Amino acid sequence: MRSWILYPASEGWLDMNHIRHAGLIVFLVFLCVGSRAEEFIAFDFLKEEAKKNNPEIKASRAGYESLKQRAVEQRILDKTTVGMENTADDTMFFFRQMLPFPGKLSLRGRMAEYEAEAAKEKWRSELLEVTAELKKNYWKYWLNDSMIAIYLENTDLMKRFVSIAETRYATGKSSQLDLLKAKTELKELEARLLLLVQEKVSLQAEINRLCNRPSGAILGKPVTPLTEKREYSYEEWEKMALENRPEMRVANILYLKSQKGLSLARREWYPDFMAEVRKPGEENPVYMVEMTLPIFFNKQAAAVKMARSESKAEHEMVEALGRDTEEKVKSFFTGYETRLKTALLYEKDILPYAKQILEVTESGYRTGKNDFLDLLDSQRKYLVYMLDFYMNKVESEIYLAELERTAGIEEK
Repeated sequence: MRSWILYPASEGWLDMNHIRHAGLIVFLVFLCVGSRAEEFIAFDFLKEEAKKNNPEIKASRAGYESLKQRAVEQRILDKTTVGMENTADDTMFFFRQMLPFPGKLSLRGRMAEYEAEAAKEKWRSELLEVTAELKKNYWKYWLNDSMIAIYLENTDLMKRFVSIAETRYATGKSSQLDLLKAKTELKELEARLLLLVQEKVSLQAEINRLCNRPSGAILGKPVTPLTEKREYSYEEWEKMALENRPEMRVANILYLKSQKGLSLARREWYPDFMAEVRKPGEENPVYMVEMTLPIFFNKQAAAVKMARSESKAEHEMVEALGRDTEEKVKSFFTGYETRLKTALLYEKDILPYAKQILEVTESGYRTGKNDFLDLLDSQRKYLVYMLDFYMNKVESEIYLAELERTAGIEEK
């Protein structure tokens, strides 16, 4: 159990040196928080920076560009073999080309195109993911900045209470206990301010990571993001998510690719051809055609069976992701609506009443109608309600960011 040693106001941790130390702490908080107060950093600026510089986004794009070229390569015939045979009687030139059974090349090309389309969706998924993470962290950064302002406001408020308690104690209208409680509460507020400054450093580092900046780069003061109104019903969100969620689209693309793979496996029952032209010296060209015979039927049967199983697995993945998408939309939509309504309730009703109660209690304490515990309770509740309001506001935006990410809505 924590114990506190109490000293008279002129001694120990309550003397003027410690009060000046407390002022230094608050000054340091202002220095850390407000040193760049004249500079602002908007979310849209960071978003564009992340899109250009984020390593995960760049890697996904490079993967897509690579597979896009592979789709072209898969539709083209293998290299032509050109050779020369030199015998004692003559010199013969020949040209040889492997010709897959009609339809095989186009199927391979289409499968490669599906792979490229899936890579493009994964690139889009990375864009959405980074944007959503950046938005959530930016809102947390904005919340941190707002909370620091709230704690500074409450620190000033508590200093006023300390001054009132000192006056009442000096005139014998209240006990020393009120003064000690007020100063203890002030110290606690200052300690929380220091923790918020440390949290701000961590949030800046995460935002810098997403934008591929140096981790120690100092950000400016956050600007309240302009949130685009999303007046969609739950059914509309669900429909958009099932159609546009990148993971859903990737799963559908891979299912279509597996269908083409099954068709290609079935065509392995058909022969491929080798066309050859030979030109022996002055004589007329000789044309030859060779044909592969898939006589080892078990090999083709196993390939078809494997392709059918892969197609079934991809279909099950589509179904599973559909259920997962519906669950995510329901969870995020409910969280968004609830936090939004709660924040509105705090803003319109709870906070004005809490502020009014605090003002009345402070006035009553000055005149002796209320004791210090009433005043302290009113101040604490006002602080908690303020923090709850901002927390609900930011959480509603975080849920909205998750909802937009799941629905595949790209930021403009």
